[in-house]
Amino acid sequence: MALMLTNQDVEKSLSMARCIEVLEIAYRELGHGRATNIPRCDILSPMPQEGTYHALKSMSGSVPALGAAAVRLDSDLLRWPMIDGKRRRLKVAAVDSKLRIAKENGLVLVYHLETGEPVALMQDGSIQRMRVAGTAALAAKYLSRPESSVLGIFGSGWQARSQVEALLHVRPIKQIKVFSPNKEHRTGFATWVREKFNKDCVAVDEPEGVVRSADIVLCITNSMDPVFLERWITPGLHISAGRNGEIEEGVISRSDRVFINWKEVAIPYPIGEKAREEIPEFTIGDYGRMLSRGALKWEEYPLLSDAVAGKVPGRKAPSDVTCFLSNIGIGIQFAAAGWAAYEAARKNGVGTVIPDSWFLQEATV
Repeated sequence: MALMLTNQDVEKSLSMARCIEVLEIAYRELGHGRATNIPRCDILSPMPQEGTYHALKSMSGSVPALGAAAVRLDSDLLRWPMIDGKRRRLKVAAVDSKLRIAKENGLVLVYHLETGEPVALMQDGSIQRMRVAGTAALAAKYLSRPESSVLGIFGSGWQARSQVEALLHVRPIKQIKVFSPNKEHRTGFATWVREKFNKDCVAVDEPEGVVRSADIVLCITNSMDPVFLERWITPGLHISAGRNGEIEEGVISRSDRVFINWKEVAIPYPIGEKAREEIPEFTIGDYGRMLSRGALKWEEYPLLSDAVAGKVPGRKAPSDVTCFLSNIGIGIQFAAAGWAAYEAARKNGVGTVIPDSWFLQEATV
């Protein structure tokens, strides 16, 4: 029996605590060589509208310990406008009359390894934010100081909210400080945190205020320019970046311990000669840093999975500055979180049953 799960179904079925739990299993298995991924591939097609590209992204992973494999497909129309003086990467929303596409179009297809059959097809919005937040929490669990109580966060969007929730599961956070360029957004975020978690949350007016006295700093924005600067580093700090461009490269060289998600990173397949000039990510964003690498030599850094598996220490001393760079999303995240959501949904009768005949077919000679 296969299930179709909407974002609402996923939220009913998968708690953040359970998401972190299965991600930890998946990363441990990856560290021991018992799980694997196919790196994300992006096909970038130019659209008639100036400065707009369609991105078809795919990634997959397998975690035999969970009996699951998954494929994630995502279809987006992307633009890179200047907002508040910074280049931003934005998905085009359905409200744009000229570009009728929903903001989120991703799907996750989960397979049962023992039978080879698909067991779930789900919208990826909720599972996406949970796997990103859960991975940041996992990194904090293994790389930050256990007594860390002050959390600083750059970003106030839907991903940032999940990051706070996830961090509260792994560290005794007492205070949260947030900055984003839009005052209304950051104050609204602070109010939400106070009401949702009964925690002290302050919206600061200057970026550096996020870092002052912080034990952990999370960067979870859509900015293609650095939001965390090297000069803000303090002893014992743990820094987590959801995108490559969110921290200055000097932050990495100044960190005592640096961990990444995966050594093979996203592979872009642009259509047309102008794509590399028109898409900012080839010069100042993820693709540029991935392809030319510059100071970022991915093969030199250990994986987060190495720390989770106990193959390398997360930090060696309380004063160590640690950095987790989520340089690329990986398929085992969707395999683990997707399987956990499916199991809970099946147990609780959540979701819509899809006839097996829609997926399974007779073998042909």
